[in-house]
Amino acid sequence: MISYAPNFEDVLLARAFRDIREGFYIDIGARDPLDGSVSKFFYDSGWSGINIVLSDESLDRLTAGRPRDINLHTPGAVAQALASLCREHAPQSIEFLRVCVPGSAAPILESGDWETYRPQVLLCEEHGDGGLDGLLAAVRYQAVYFDGINRWYVREESAALRAVFATPPNNRDGFVPYALHRACIERDEALAESQRLEALLSSSSPDRGGSLQTKDGIMLQSL
Repeated sequence: MISYAPNFEDVLLARAFRDIREGFYIDIGARDPLDGSVSKFFYDSGWSGINIVLSDESLDRLTAGRPRDINLHTPGAVAQALASLCREHAPQSIEFLRVCVPGSAAPILESGDWETYRPQVLLCEEHGDGGLDGLLAAVRYQAVYFDGINRWYVREESAALRAVFATPPNNRDGFVPYALHRACIERDEALAESQRLEALLSSSSPDRGGSLQTKDGIMLQSL
């Protein structure tokens, strides 16, 4: 798999939901449909979800890049309670909820209807626990992992998923970071262009001067 998430969050989520073909996610604080996206891998795999963005620029990018998703703009903070957001837009079955907003995730989580809408996995960007462990324990979610950026929780009724978080993302997960994937594509494109120019230069007559133009418009004088 290609990992687009900044801290390989999508690798852990792919472990947890490897057998689900059409899942649903909620990403509160989404910024881009590709760069640094926790949900990009899942969208490409046939999932859909809700993206809550905090700027007009992010909304434009996600609206263009995620036509199958519900993309909503709530400047500054999530103005709409999580419970009403779910009632209006989400199915009852939600695979994961991610919260990445300025400040604590606690006010957003406090606005949820945790009896009706119970994502299997929660991940919240929070460097201290910020009271989240106690808040979520009260609605039957167990803290299972801290990756240095996000605190991870699994609902009580999905206890089997706790084993997913026993180890961090590693080579056995078979993933490639998007930055490396992109660099390999650019390398291959540069190599192909180099080979194209070599072929053109070798096929041109040494008796005739002339020039060859690269794809970037650079003129090369043949010998």
